[in-house]
Amino acid sequence: MQRLLRRVLNSQGFTLVELMVVVVIVSVLVAIAIPVYDSVSENAQNKAHEANERTIFGAAQMYIASLGVAPSTVNAETKTVGEGSVVDTYLNNPQALRHPKTGQAYTITITNGKIEIGCTVSVK
Repeated sequence: MQRLLRRVLNSQGFTLVELMVVVVIVSVLVAIAIPVYDSVSENAQNKAHEANERTIFGAAQMYIASLGVAPSTVNAETKTVGEGSVVDTYLNNPQALRHPKTGQAYTITITNGKIEIGCTVSVK
């Protein structure tokens, strides 16, 4: 026991083999973690996009409910949310609603009660 204790106290550092084992273990953990992180990040962006669309859709429904009727086809036009669209007054911060991946603004068209929410998304 004393011999082992003396050896541990007198050791100067780690051997090359011990260091290489640690490097390999860390490399394997990083190789596992990166794809998981990418997947979680992608999922979070998709959920943020869905939440933005639900928010805009709810604002459009409030707009239609406040009118009592849906706008006619003649008055229907596509507007950008945050830049003077009909639902901007029903949103707390319409300029903050941007597509999480591209940063593009959402567009909204209300025609005969049908609500269309769009966004230009460039695919890589």
